[in-house]
Amino acid sequence: MVNSFQRFLSEVARFKAWAASLPAGPRSGEWECNYEHWSELHAGFEDLLGESAPEQWTEEEMDAVLYVVARDNEVQIVARSMSRFPLHLLAAARAAVGSSEPDAKWQLAEVLTETMPDQAHVILAALSSDDDEYVRRRVLLLLGRIQSPLVDPLVDRAWGTGDEYQRIASLHALNDAGSARLQDFLLLAEADGRQYLAENARKLRGS
Repeated sequence: MVNSFQRFLSEVARFKAWAASLPAGPRSGEWECNYEHWSELHAGFEDLLGESAPEQWTEEEMDAVLYVVARDNEVQIVARSMSRFPLHLLAAARAAVGSSEPDAKWQLAEVLTETMPDQAHVILAALSSDDDEYVRRRVLLLLGRIQSPLVDPLVDRAWGTGDEYQRIASLHALNDAGSARLQDFLLLAEADGRQYLAENARKLRGS
């Protein structure tokens, strides 16, 4: 009899075989959406969540979970389905920190922040220094949402990169955290002059 682990891994293998069959070269950001068997993969994952405890997952199974979460980054059904299974979500988020799947990191961090903000802070702190710029940016926004004391020092670092989107995230994190430093950074953003940064500064000033 095929168990939930075998069914899930079989569906992951089928997805990987399909992905490997695609033409070589750059892919669009939504290439995974063309897969025709997402419903079966989602069902296999739901079975895994419902029929196993996270401490039963082997390294292979956890890697497969993170792989699927990352590939489902446009629709995010997989990550969000874990909100009903907090122990599984927490285990996957902890494993994601040291993984090579950036799109799993920010998705799981976001769902964890929404469902278990007290538990999320440790994960967010660990991801705040991630190698991936987008992960760091999403994490900064999440830290602002939970009004973390890490926001101010992380904003200094993010602003210092000079990256426009890091600076936009800094403004929103300061705003959400209720930081007294927001007004100073709004002035810096307007002085920076880049279109999207200046637009975000004006919106926040008017809110």
